[in-house]
Formats: sequence, C-alpha cells, structure tokens
Amino acid sequence: MLFEESRPFIRYARDLPLSENSQYGMSTPCDARFFYVRAGEGEIFAEGHTYLMQVGSVLLLPPGTPYHLLTPRTGVTYFALNFDYTMEKCDLTVPIPPKPSEEFQMSDCICRVDLEDAPVFSAPLYLRNMFLLEPSLASIENEYLKKMVYYEVRMSAVFFKVLTDCLRSTLLSGAPEGRAVGVEILDYLHRHYREPLTNESIGARFGFHKNYVSEMVKTLTGKPLHQYLLYIRLNHAWELLEGGGKSIGEIAHDCGFEDLCYFSRYFKQVFGHAPSYYLGA
Repeated sequence: MLFEESRPFIRYARDLPLSENSQYGMSTPCDARFFYVRAGEGEIFAEGHTYLMQVGSVLLLPPGTPYHLLTPRTGVTYFALNFDYTMEKCDLTVPIPPKPSEEFQMSDCICRVDLEDAPVFSAPLYLRNMFLLEPSLASIENEYLKKMVYYEVRMSAVFFKVLTDCLRSTLLSGAPEGRAVGVEILDYLHRHYREPLTNESIGARFGFHKNYVSEMVKTLTGKPLHQYLLYIRLNHAWELLEGGGKSIGEIAHDCGFEDLCYFSRYFKQVFGHAPSYYLGA
C-alpha cells in the first residue's frame, strides 16, 4: 500500500499528563501510537532505545511495538493519539488499551499495514522541533472533543497532513543544513526561473557542490534540479500561452528558454500538444 492511498482513522485523542509519581509498565499497543510533547520533558523507551521527549518532540510507534512511558523527573504532558493508517477497522471506535507486553501476540494487532513508499512508519519514528504540527493537533483535539457531524472525516484529513509533515521532515534530516536550506533553494528557483540557471550557478549561490544541490532538490521534489527547473518554466509558459497577448518566441524567452525548438519539444512532451495548441485558447 502506498502512503498517498492511506486514510488514517483516529480512535482516541487526549492529553496524557505524567508526574513524578506516575507509574507505567512495559506495554504493547494493538493500534498505532502518536506522542507529541506539549509541556515538560520525559522519556519513552521503545525497541531498545530511550527517546528524550522534549517540547515539540514526536514519537510514532507502529502497532505491536512494545514501549514504556518512563516516569519523568518533574512532569511532562503528551498529546497522544491511538490510530490506524486505514479505515478498515473504523467500526472499532472505543479506545483499545495496550496489553502487557508479556501477554501480547502479533495477532492482537487490529490493522497493521506496510506503506511501501514510507518505510519510516514501519519502525519507531522520532522527530524533534516539530512545532509546526501544533495547529493541526489542536484542530484534531477540538474535533475529537466536540464530535460534530463529520468529525471523523475532518480528523482523518488533518492527521494525514500531520503524517505528511512528519514524512517530509525525515527527507533531509541527515543533512546538517536541514530541510530549511532545501526549501530556500526551491524558493530561489521559483523567483529566478527566467535567468540562465545551471547546477553550477545554483551550487555557487548556496555554497554547495552542484551534485549535492541537485540531489537535495530531488529529495524534496522527486526531480533532480534541472528537471524541476524545467517543470517550473513549462508551467509558467502554459499560463502565458492561455493568457494570450504574446508570441511563442516571446513566451519561451520570458520563461528562461534560449532555444525555441528545445522549448517546443519539451512542452509537447509534458502537455501532449505543441505550444501553438494553447495559444489564446
């Protein structure tokens, strides 16, 4: 199953405050778990690793993953979700508590799926500084508490965005420059697509090797730099062709194409018709 085909179902959403007196044993959930730290600092042990949970930290656990909410030194408040990645078991609406790990069997998992294009969700996923999720999580909490008509649909849509944001944040997590630099490069391409840009000039502009910049763009968009730049230019050309008022040669030049034949060939490859087909349509 592909991630884009998933439709998450939230079974339970609540604040989970822990104090220095809280006691939790090792347990194993039958559905997936999502923890986000709203206040304080705590630790969660899962699959042989202790995750430091500070404000803004996220831990996603697939069904059947034993975990232990460790007693915090002072206090911590998690926003916690019990969920499935599909609607297959949406008839099970009441919370399903985790089982003591020594009693759990994998057959107890109610909806375990493998997302082929998002394998990071098949193991514990730990992310830090995910403050951008707060508005979405607040919206989910509001929908869950009020339970107005179509609240489950709204929660599913918003949580799909949360999962997408988590997935995106993993793309450049290993790069010291982080995701922000990659987004900055994309913004630069959208502002300067009319100019004679190359891998070399973009690399020099941001202080990276040309191949590294191209791979960073590919990680974020699925296309290497030159293909992504071509996509930007062709889409702007299509808009100008529909608007009319300019010749095909003027439009090609305005969108950064120096060779009219090159422009026409790739335009037809992408849109299925020559530029003249859209002129003044």
